[in-house]
Amino acid sequence: MKHRARLLFLWLLLAGCALRPGMQVEPGLVDGWYVCTRVIDGDTFEVRNVGSVRFAQGDAPELDEPGGDAARRELASKIEGQVIFLQFKRKSDGQPVRGYYGRPLILYVSRNAPPAPR
Repeated sequence: MKHRARLLFLWLLLAGCALRPGMQVEPGLVDGWYVCTRVIDGDTFEVRNVGSVRFAQGDAPELDEPGGDAARRELASKIEGQVIFLQFKRKSDGQPVRGYYGRPLILYVSRNAPPAPR
């Protein structure tokens, strides 16, 4: 039992040392390169190691609405199965903004390059 407590203490100590001011606490939600595993509809897609994400701006029709399937197909033709760069929308404290269903919101998607610095 003491051995487990020491290992836990050591793990917590090392984990705390790895955190620096300004670092993201939420794992997997850093701006960077990801693989789009599936397009759900015209404005929502799944990303490996993150889950479902949604565009912060714009609103595509739902699949059961006119143009919904076409919007999904168009987005899928661009990013499904591709390595893409994602920039997450963030609050002033640096944490990702989440939409109505709890999905992280995306400001920028590219197959080529990150956005230019501001």
